[in-house]
Amino acid sequence: MTADQHAGLSNADLPEVVASEYRVLPTGYADSPLVDKFHFEIRVVWRGQQTDGSDGWAVLWGGRCLNSDGAWEWEPNPSSRDDDFLGRCRFSREEAIHRAVAVVDTMTMNGRTFAEWNRRLAGQSVETPR
Repeated sequence: MTADQHAGLSNADLPEVVASEYRVLPTGYADSPLVDKFHFEIRVVWRGQQTDGSDGWAVLWGGRCLNSDGAWEWEPNPSSRDDDFLGRCRFSREEAIHRAVAVVDTMTMNGRTFAEWNRRLAGQSVETPR
């Protein structure tokens, strides 16, 4: 449908496009030569409407979910997600994005952050993880 064809329609007559997932990338991601840099991505994913009617968003890294205490825990299968889990690990979209941005540059793989791996690839000295 062209823009001219849309002009005569109300919003109720048009499909709705809704984002259901965001990728939060560490600082310097686009310029990094790191082959496995996708391992440092954090995803903010819509996980459905909560019992109170609000949207529930999860902050995910691998198979783990960020909880309200800032710790990562395994996300159980949907049928095993009880009210306690949902209370700890579901946020508003804005809060989930805020939490993801706050932790993305602190994530480590094999003992190093994204920035440390990039410095190592650039030949700069980086302390060996213990």
